[in-house]
Amino acid sequence: MLRASKAGIVAFIVVLAALTPTQAQDVVLSVRSFEDLLNDVKFVLKTAGMEDRAQQLEGLLALAGGGNQPPGIDVKKPFGLYIREYTTEGQEPPVVLFLPVTKPEEFLDLLRQAGVEPGKPEKDIYAMDTPLGVSIYLKFAHGYAFGAMSMRLLEDKLPEPGKFLPAANKKNLIALTARVDKIPAEQKRQALESIEEQLKADLEKREDETEDQHRLRVAVAKALTDVVAMFIEDGQDLSTSINVDRENERLSLEIQATATKGSELAKRIKDFGPGGVTAPVHFEVSIGKVLRMFASREAEQQEQLKKLLGDDKPGQDVIKLTLSGGDAARLRLEVSGTALRVIAALIPSDLGQ
Repeated sequence: MLRASKAGIVAFIVVLAALTPTQAQDVVLSVRSFEDLLNDVKFVLKTAGMEDRAQQLEGLLALAGGGNQPPGIDVKKPFGLYIREYTTEGQEPPVVLFLPVTKPEEFLDLLRQAGVEPGKPEKDIYAMDTPLGVSIYLKFAHGYAFGAMSMRLLEDKLPEPGKFLPAANKKNLIALTARVDKIPAEQKRQALESIEEQLKADLEKREDETEDQHRLRVAVAKALTDVVAMFIEDGQDLSTSINVDRENERLSLEIQATATKGSELAKRIKDFGPGGVTAPVHFEVSIGKVLRMFASREAEQQEQLKKLLGDDKPGQDVIKLTLSGGDAARLRLEVSGTALRVIAALIPSDLGQ
């Protein structure tokens, strides 16, 4: 079933790559700060029972706390990337990274320690050869280091992250915001053709599946690609965010998409609203109740189950999924702390390495 979504994933990547912003903030992927990210990751690992992994982050957290931040990087400001403009095939990806720095010279020293030697700046732009064999260009502005694989992306006046970040990027731990309606008609056509090609490649029956499995996989693949294709044609805005609520021990994912007014996609989203022809979806399950239903009554297993579920914290074993429509299509997935522990316990140890 995971393979069935391949065409949709590829199409989504094509959409992001084809975006042609007139302003730098039309496509932004950002993290609120290094400090928040490290602390939240550590919290999630501990909540999931991965104490050893959390301890591996202690050194990084020690650097980020108490004013002992790593020289060169400001761990309290947002960082990320944005797509500035569309480029033709064969050109460098139009992606610009932005990273908060303490002082330019301290950041350059940090790069030297990492084995990257910045060249002499030309028009305030540094050219660097990385150990990976890829050249990167660097420019400082607004207390940030901006990096790109093409010098031309840094030649104009650079935007100030504190001002261009959309509200969703400022308030969420990790956020992606994009203007889908900025895709030019020609790039939409290319994206749709890529979807069709990927779908055709997935339609052939595999040796390891039955006829029924093949029909189901094809149906799911077509449904996913149809949704992505409709969003390419009629979409307006897309935003995705990830947050950690430490106080209530919850991890949440939210996706919101809007469509251009009067489009077929806008009508379908509205129909999925509270007053529409179809009803919103809400799914909520208590992992503890499900496990207790089938668990053995042996005392030892019951004790292990109690330890895993943390019976001293009722209501912390719930997974919630909500999908609704109306003015926008919204999906929210919320996983509680105990649910994280159970999921982590079910992951094979070799996958966690």
